[in-house]
Amino acid sequence: MKKICFLVVVIAFSTLAYADYGYKNFEFRKIQKIDEVSGASFYEGKYYLVSDRNDPNIYENDSLSTFTSPVINISALEDPVQDALIQKYDFESIEICNDVYYLANERKGEILRVKESHVDVVFQYQNLTDESKNKGIEGIAIDCEKQKMYLVKQKNPTLLITVNMRNWKVEKQVTLFNDTSTSLNNISDARVKNGRLFFLHKDASIITEYNFQTGHLTPRISFTRFGHLFEKQNKDGTVKTKFCEAFVIHDDHVDIFFDLSPKTVVTQVGQSHGLTTQTTTILSLYY
Repeated sequence: MKKICFLVVVIAFSTLAYADYGYKNFEFRKIQKIDEVSGASFYEGKYYLVSDRNDPNIYENDSLSTFTSPVINISALEDPVQDALIQKYDFESIEICNDVYYLANERKGEILRVKESHVDVVFQYQNLTDESKNKGIEGIAIDCEKQKMYLVKQKNPTLLITVNMRNWKVEKQVTLFNDTSTSLNNISDARVKNGRLFFLHKDASIITEYNFQTGHLTPRISFTRFGHLFEKQNKDGTVKTKFCEAFVIHDDHVDIFFDLSPKTVVTQVGQSHGLTTQTTTILSLYY
């Protein structure tokens, strides 16, 4: 019944470009602070988080309880000779399949695999990264049953790359957006749920579903009312207001994680919800 109601909501409200739709209730939750949470995954009842702030740790959290602790330190697993290419940690996404962790290390242009206390590079992508402009792989999503990994290049252009995990070869590359004319251009994360592929659009505050047959994106959830909870002054004088960086899809709700740095401040809208920069904020939207 929940699935039927969700589809009705989408059909009824998807034509409203700036209205919220696709969810019935919301809740803000706070956990112990991790600077600049950039990736999140839910596996066997626990959340696993990573940061893009040169942090080598994978953090574990039991059902979004207050306490969050590092469970794996990638730097401690590295062979100083064999794995010297890793060094810089810019983890933008994390996925787990069959007890194996996969991390997108954007700055170095690689996908890391962490298995049985060992880390190695299983896939490298060329000509997709730009350290100065942050345009590399921002999200990874895994269909564990089909052994497919979907890589999403964030913007300029926005690409979807399908990788066969059995041989680590690229099967297909699709250009989703080729310019910055749409706010959907900036994709910050991707997830597979029941064989369906979803994207989190940072600037638009929207979650879309990708159609494998047509290549079209269908808006499923819009949360624009929460699009300006935080802000940060950039070096060029502009103000950054979009911080939704990662998401996890459950059967009855979606969790959205915000990427907060030490220079981020809470807006009046955020203050009205009791938010603070002293914790990691999660927005849960219930279908």
